[in-house]
Formats: sequence, structure tokens, C-alpha cells
Amino acid sequence: MDVRTDRLAQLLVTYCIDVKPQDWVLVRADVAGLPLVEHLVEHILRQGGRPTVQLLSDTLDEVVLKHASAEQLAWLSPIDQLLAEQVDARIMVRAAANTRALSGVDPERQRLLQNAQRPVSQAFMQRAAAGTHRWALTVFPCDAYAQEADMSLREYADFVYAATYADQPDPITCSLAVHQR
Repeated sequence: MDVRTDRLAQLLVTYCIDVKPQDWVLVRADVAGLPLVEHLVEHILRQGGRPTVQLLSDTLDEVVLKHASAEQLAWLSPIDQLLAEQVDARIMVRAAANTRALSGVDPERQRLLQNAQRPVSQAFMQRAAAGTHRWALTVFPCDAYAQEADMSLREYADFVYAATYADQPDPITCSLAVHQR
């Protein structure tokens, strides 16, 4: 286990979204980010929060976009709407397995799906602006992003962890120092 993964999780949970007891926290992550998700859930539970995890997959997105009817693409899941209206906080972890997974999918089909999801995005944005929803977005070191950056996975991981101060013994203190400048 890379201790930096745990430090990043702690930073996200205790500093970035400041989980409080009874907070309902949604963790949405690409499957390749599962090592970070496990640490996030642990830290959310330690803070007294109530985690809900949604795992995403490039290959599942491709299947849906290629095979769903227009009506299915335009459908908005009531679960997504419920989450947008009620979760206290959200952590999103990007860790694509293939950054070009959707390159063979008709952009019009992608637009249909994005339009269907617009009320969810708007609800999250409105709640964040009103101060009733806290959120954070991060990347987790993965092969696809390392390749896009023309780096080895090790180099990319070092880059991500340095950028988030997860390579430091106390990332929260480092983050606070940035805000004090």
C-alpha cells in the first residue's frame, strides 16, 4: 500500500469536504480508483459520515452509449436526482482506464445522455453555491492518465501526490499554508 493514497483520502475527507457526523457522502469513482475509494470510505466512517459509493467504468459507458435507445439515453435515474438533492458532500475520483473509450461513439448520443443529466448537474451546482453541498474532485494515478502525460505510472503518481501534498507527512498543514499566503 502506498501511504500517499491514505494521506490523499484523509485530506479529501477531513479538509476538502470536512465530513461531519451523520453527513451523507457520495463517492463517485472510476473503477481504477478503487484503492483510493477504499481509503475514502474508511476516513468517512472514522469521521462519523455515511458513505455511498458509485463506481464508474469507461467500458460500461461505451456499452450504454452504443446500445441504448434514444429514449433510454434521455432517461434520468431517480437515484441520481435523489443524490443531487440530498447528499451533504460528494467526492469524485477520476481514474480512466481508457481516455479514448468513447472515441467511436456518435457525439449526438453522448449529447442526449449529457442533456438528460443536466438537472442533476444543475442541482449539485445550485446547492454548492448555496452552501448546502460540499464537493471535491481529484485524480487517482492510473495508466491512462500517465500515458496522456507522457509519463510512467510511477512518475505520474509522484506528480499527483506532490500536487496534492499527499507526499508530505501532513498534507492538511501544507494545504492550509497555501491559503495563508
